[in-house]
Amino acid sequence: MKTPTVVRNGVTPQMIKLIGRLVDMIPWPVRRSAMGDVITSLPDGKSRVAEDVFGWNRSTAELGMNELRTKILCVNDLSDRRKPRSEEKEPKLLSDISEIMEPHSQSESQGCSILFNALIIQNIYEIDTVRIKFVSDIGYFVCS
Repeated sequence: MKTPTVVRNGVTPQMIKLIGRLVDMIPWPVRRSAMGDVITSLPDGKSRVAEDVFGWNRSTAELGMNELRTKILCVNDLSDRRKPRSEEKEPKLLSDISEIMEPHSQSESQGCSILFNALIIQNIYEIDTVRIKFVSDIGYFVCS
């Protein structure tokens, strides 16, 4: 039977856990370079072994190895990864909600804001009722 790379290099399970905890403490994107440093030292530069031993994503580990080799850190554009707000996806959403809720809420002249009205309506309507009105009356597609 073939001897695992980390065993051949004298890495104990306690060391593996310690290395994993220490690397987890390092903030991104420097963490990737730390992963690359660990991989080049312990599992002989094999990202697949590091994936099995440390549980790191192989492509992230390979990127870290390349960053370590070239001394160039890749910058992530995390601002584009966020989930768009409902108002951004459906600009008419607030007006449609107000239209559904208007007959059952207090008027603005009584000093209630739209948010407060929505909280009052939440007690009057059940969510399924509002969902049915959204789909049947207005035509929104609502995932269940």
